[in-house]
Amino acid sequence: MRAAAATGPAETQPPVLWDSLDVAIIGGGPAGLATAIALRSVMPNLKLKVFEAGPEATQQGAGVGLYANGARALEALDPRILHELVSRAVYTIAFAEYNDITGKRWPHLRVNKAEEALERLGYAPCVAPWSSLRDALRARVPQGVLEFGCRVTHCSGPGLEGWREELAARAQEPQGAEGESAGNGANGAAAAPAVAGAGVGAGADGEEEWYTLRIAQLTPDASTGGAAGGNGTKGAQTLAPPPPGTAAGSREVAARARFVIAADGYFSRTRRTVADGKAPVFLGSVRWLGSLTEEDFSSGRVPLPAAIAPRELWFHTWMQAAADGSRPPGMGKRGLNVYATSEEGDQGLRLVWSLYAPTSALAEAGLAYPMPRAGGQVGGSGSGTASGSGVHTEGSGGGGGPSSAAAATESDDSEPVSVQLTQRNGSSALARALAVTSYLPADVRAMLAATPPERVGEFGLHMQPEETYVQGAWARGGLLLLGDAAHNGPPNGQGANLAFEDAAVLGALVRRKGLSRETFAAWEAERLPRVKAIMYDKSPGLTASTDLIQSTVLEPLWSPGALAAEAGEGAAALLPSEVAAEVKAALAAGQEEEAKQAVIRWSRARIKEIVGSKLAGRVYPEAVAPPPGTQMMR
Repeated sequence: MRAAAATGPAETQPPVLWDSLDVAIIGGGPAGLATAIALRSVMPNLKLKVFEAGPEATQQGAGVGLYANGARALEALDPRILHELVSRAVYTIAFAEYNDITGKRWPHLRVNKAEEALERLGYAPCVAPWSSLRDALRARVPQGVLEFGCRVTHCSGPGLEGWREELAARAQEPQGAEGESAGNGANGAAAAPAVAGAGVGAGADGEEEWYTLRIAQLTPDASTGGAAGGNGTKGAQTLAPPPPGTAAGSREVAARARFVIAADGYFSRTRRTVADGKAPVFLGSVRWLGSLTEEDFSSGRVPLPAAIAPRELWFHTWMQAAADGSRPPGMGKRGLNVYATSEEGDQGLRLVWSLYAPTSALAEAGLAYPMPRAGGQVGGSGSGTASGSGVHTEGSGGGGGPSSAAAATESDDSEPVSVQLTQRNGSSALARALAVTSYLPADVRAMLAATPPERVGEFGLHMQPEETYVQGAWARGGLLLLGDAAHNGPPNGQGANLAFEDAAVLGALVRRKGLSRETFAAWEAERLPRVKAIMYDKSPGLTASTDLIQSTVLEPLWSPGALAAEAGEGAAALLPSEVAAEVKAALAAGQEEEAKQAVIRWSRARIKEIVGSKLAGRVYPEAVAPPPGTQMMR
């Protein structure tokens, strides 16, 4: 059945460039890309599109912390993704903390012996370059699935009316105990792969139901329709005018799909306009990010502080001291972190600095928050975009990247001001960062001041309150919120990792249950308690969430037989010939689980080999325990 024509005056109907899609994914960041990989792994014939607001792939310079749960999820999607990231990752040697006025290092030192974690867990946490993460995921997305320059401005479809009102009413009801266990991420044994189309888009009466996406599509010539495309493209039509707030050089087009997955990041437009309407709450804190390259240091343009120069692979934190000059028990309201996101390869050494301070610090410096944009107005996009800044905050990594970058530069003044403040870039952001850090040691502040302005961004810190984690908030009918669009929380390094889990669990459920509204509801029921337990862990030392993260078990979405068929000794091959022979023998004997385990054993051995080569010859300093009760970073 073809989707019905859009309602409304004929002259304003956008042309449908992508019709009869099985799934439309909003957002081409890590969450959206991982979901596309997961779904196509279990349903290879799925008609799928990922709509990415950014016009192209751009270089971004910061990193993302990759923990055991994120690693297991990526391995479940495709072991090659994990191997590539591990090969480019940085394994931090130690965590040092300093008095941010005197510059004196406190005596405690947390040492990170990655070899020990590798032996115990089969994986060691690391920092992977953001660009490497993006490239590794995009390389596994089938050709023609990702559409750049397509900003989804509206979603409509069956059952979406009244969603917000129902959630608001439910919020007034007494809340009982959670009916689900947080679990360890396991998603059960795999059933036979679902056949594409089985259970797809069927309503209660068996009729197919459709969702319509309105899209502001960038095009070289908006009057002639320049860059049309995609499967299902129709012939020439009269183009609708671009919607309010659409940039010049855009036109409004449409897509229709049986299912929609919104992975459009922290400030998900889909959530704000279709679901519960909840934008993340501003936490009263501002963060600045800057990135520095090997060339910056080698040329002498950027001086390395004395604390960093011999210890580039340490994680350095300057924080406000207690009244007696000692390290306070908490993390404090202001701080500066400096850490490496790359140490070798094409990028060479790359350091990122991450500064945070309360808005009161800006007020004391005579500066307003939010940052005024050109012309003195508050809000707007400032002087640049995230995709051009060379920085990226991991907190938005679950569904961020270019999608969130493009969302951050919208100029629709009808939206909440906080949504406009996801990022400001350039000389104004750098000047404001320096204005609130006059207390820093001179050599540390000199490094910040020498950072190229185009690689500095200012962000307001936001999060969804814990009370928004309620059943029915992430899934309704054939629409699903995923990644940061569903569960952005405190900046604890878990955003991207939980997004990868989201994708892997969804793929496993679709394989067992088919693609259906019931599957979306089952996914939400499984994910919500676990994500909440990790994001809002209140246990001492975060021991509860750490246990959940480290015990993650996820069902592989790949076929061992398909991987064995790609075996060989070349650089593009996945399995070595001897491993492929082991897999084929197990499959011939009807032992599919043993075939999977053979691949997993090889993957874990390969990770140990890669990490071992990176850590060879590493000398560690002596660890010194912090004072009892000290809150440390995960």
